[in-house]
Amino acid sequence: ATAYDLATLLKEIKSGKTHVKGEDLFLSDSDCRKIGNVLAKNETLEELDLAETEVGDRGAANLAASLRDNKTLSILNLSDNNCADQTTEAFLQLLKVNGTLTKIQLTGNYCDDKYVKELNLALRKNKTNKDLFLLHYENFENALKYGVKGPWGMSKLMIVGQGRAGKTATVKTLLGQAFSPDVESTVGISLTQTKTTTTDSGWGIAQEKTKDEAILPYMKGKKKEVLGEHKVDFAATVAAKVAVKRVETQAQKLRNERPSLARFVSKMPSTKMVAKQAKKEKKRKEKVSSKYNKKAKGNRKAELVIDDDIGDYDSEEGEEEGPPIMDHDTVFKKYNVKLITKAQNNLNSLAFTIWDYGGQKVFYTLHHLFLTKYGVYILVFDMREILSDEDEATTYLTFWLNSIRLHAQEAPVLLIGTFHDHVKSTQDLGEIDQVIGNLIAAFPQVETDKVYNRNFFPLDNTLPMNPKENVKNGDAEHIKANIERVSRNQEHVKREVSLRWLRCLDLMLEDDSKSKLSLSEVKTMAEKSGLTSSDEIMAMLHIFNELGVITHMTSTDALKQVITTNPQWLLDALSMIIRDSTLHMFDLNEMEKMGLEGEAVTLMNKGIASRDLLEHLWNPSEVTFLLDLMRRTLLLSEWRFGDTKQKRYMVPSLLQDDHHTKPKEFKGDRFVFDFSQSYLPVGVFSRLVCLCVGYCGVNASSKTPEPILHKNNAQMWLNENENSKVTLLENKQKVWVVVEHSSVAHIALSMSLAMMSKLNEDAMGDGLEYATLIVTGKKAIRFVDAKKQRLEPWFHTSEGQTEKNRNPQAKIGVEDFLAAF
Repeated sequence: ATAYDLATLLKEIKSGKTHVKGEDLFLSDSDCRKIGNVLAKNETLEELDLAETEVGDRGAANLAASLRDNKTLSILNLSDNNCADQTTEAFLQLLKVNGTLTKIQLTGNYCDDKYVKELNLALRKNKTNKDLFLLHYENFENALKYGVKGPWGMSKLMIVGQGRAGKTATVKTLLGQAFSPDVESTVGISLTQTKTTTTDSGWGIAQEKTKDEAILPYMKGKKKEVLGEHKVDFAATVAAKVAVKRVETQAQKLRNERPSLARFVSKMPSTKMVAKQAKKEKKRKEKVSSKYNKKAKGNRKAELVIDDDIGDYDSEEGEEEGPPIMDHDTVFKKYNVKLITKAQNNLNSLAFTIWDYGGQKVFYTLHHLFLTKYGVYILVFDMREILSDEDEATTYLTFWLNSIRLHAQEAPVLLIGTFHDHVKSTQDLGEIDQVIGNLIAAFPQVETDKVYNRNFFPLDNTLPMNPKENVKNGDAEHIKANIERVSRNQEHVKREVSLRWLRCLDLMLEDDSKSKLSLSEVKTMAEKSGLTSSDEIMAMLHIFNELGVITHMTSTDALKQVITTNPQWLLDALSMIIRDSTLHMFDLNEMEKMGLEGEAVTLMNKGIASRDLLEHLWNPSEVTFLLDLMRRTLLLSEWRFGDTKQKRYMVPSLLQDDHHTKPKEFKGDRFVFDFSQSYLPVGVFSRLVCLCVGYCGVNASSKTPEPILHKNNAQMWLNENENSKVTLLENKQKVWVVVEHSSVAHIALSMSLAMMSKLNEDAMGDGLEYATLIVTGKKAIRFVDAKKQRLEPWFHTSEGQTEKNRNPQAKIGVEDFLAAF
């Protein structure tokens, strides 16, 4: 459009056109100021031709001032306008803040070569930035739309150890947060989920949301309102890394092939050159725009056509095949220049989920559900404890090393000794190192400090830190470097992940108001991400669960149907019930007001929870789900004894120790699950009790005696007959089963065997190693030998008898009972 007077020119600029030319105009300084005011708010104009309009230096300066806020104008023609050095100086100042202008036509003016060269360099930088932006965006879009694989670098840090050893303080120190001596002990498990990132400047919590208007100058036809605030999601972050890697490859190719680019400022008059360049620019934009809006037809390997000044770029070989997983507008909303900058600065950074496991014993039975194979274990201990009570301290450390080995035999473990501010002497540190060295001899997965030749890493959590002023904790920096080192060597960290998977994960996490999803909902999201194979979807969920991004339990078909997208919600809910009564007691004043004080005390003292209490502690709408989950993970069983008017539940991890009754006081025939050659994890006995109480409950009548339960022993009756009593005992790495009357020996044996097998498979990942021994007199006979001998009273029934025939009063057999899980 061509304008022959100021009013028409201003109207044309406001009209939404992309190219406007002023002709036969005489523009005063005031006119240029008016044009500038319009340009400052304009979001569409890309090229303005004001050649031969008598703009002059002052008018040009007014235009330059207005363009500080303009994000769209890229070409300005000021030829033959009696402009001199003031004009070039004004535009040099402008280009310090304006990244949009890529070409200024100054032919026929009186500008010094020195300033023109400086202006040339500034415009070249803008042009190069724009070209690089388009390259990055093309690759970003291609990666996101077609689900290529990229470097995720995700892992999991699991912080374990004895209570009050300083685990939470250690997490804060690793993240560069100030030490607080009054930090409360962790209830259950505390999760810093998918936010911790390692960068060249240290570890930190990544921003969840961002808003970026810097992309507008480069994107044709995009309005500011389409941006808004949006999450920086997993797929976009990895797509940015993919884009940066590919552009770096292409840039290196260009540096080798085309060491110099054309000038962007022209001094010599050449109308043909201007027209040719404008035509070329228009053609380029049409090609890029067409590429953005092109719909994919089936599977493809995309060929990306970029600005002639940068060169053609063919996409990498090995792109994943499949339909697009998002359209251009969705990609644009996810794009953020900061993503590219971060990807450039931290191309090989890591991301962690940090799980801080409560150290009190009551939580140990809960931990088995969330200890995974992928990641790094940080075993925290108080160095003072080893110096004051070596036996107890090493017992805790051995317990945790065995627990880790049970769930993750190959995961690296770093031992962190806290309270370095109290334990400083070389002699004390050497003594501790010797104790740890003897302890870890049987655990090759423990990573030692090869720099200081120690078996552990001392840490002072009280040292002052100020990351902004580069004041760092030397102990913590050394530990972080070693965590990163061992993490980068893990296969799951080095493995590239499909952006289709990450797109599905982003969809799963999109709705913050939801804490869980059904498997069918996840499959629908997977289909939107181009995933149709059930096996691949389950493999994807397995990886995400292992990395602690979500929680997906698969030990039973019912558990498989639920994916927890907010693990902290689940952890908090479970920890409302499973908690240390001495440290994390309920607010009894509040309970009294609700009429639940007695029921809260019963839960903490006897491990029995009423439905009313659970509906108070949990959201009533979630009670059914949480009860089912705890039942299937063997954290509780329904209590069907005594008053059955109100539903009640037994939580075995809350049972109290029996300090008065000794194992030898229980008389009768017995057999034993012997773990002495391996390791008896905390939680095995309580889960066995849970299953037995549940089984006895479904077969109970009003005359069946109520079980007598403690943390280390449990007495229960298989039916209303007093002779049906079975006692379970835990003592010194062994689980004993005692029957007072030989008539129930066979059912007690078959029941216990089936239940131990069940909890090993469902709760312990088939990791338990034990021997089953039948005790006769002072001898212990292996189960297989006793079975061959048909040793009475354990095997006196015939092979053809069913379990229910062997226990005539049973309403349901053990196999049927376990199958219900």
